[in-house]
Amino acid sequence: MLAEAAAPAAPVSGTLHLGMRGHGLDAKDVALFGKASSDPYVRLLRVLPSGVRAPSWRGTVVKQSLDPMWPVEEVELSKLGGDLHAPLVMQVS
Repeated sequence: MLAEAAAPAAPVSGTLHLGMRGHGLDAKDVALFGKASSDPYVRLLRVLPSGVRAPSWRGTVVKQSLDPMWPVEEVELSKLGGDLHAPLVMQVS
């Protein structure tokens, strides 16, 4: 009996371009004088087969904004684990 093994997937290359904005984020920085604010950024986390969320990429911080508009970010696909079918979680911190 012959068994066939699946060929390993070819490494994924390329760039993902993300355009993102937020609206009405929670204020994380409290000011004595003036409005409360936040310095948000976006993270992408790979969901591993075990269910663990592994940090893969972190974007630019937008200073003092509860309604941030991030610049278009470029993410190398290789940083996301190379599997285009694996789930990702986008998190704003």
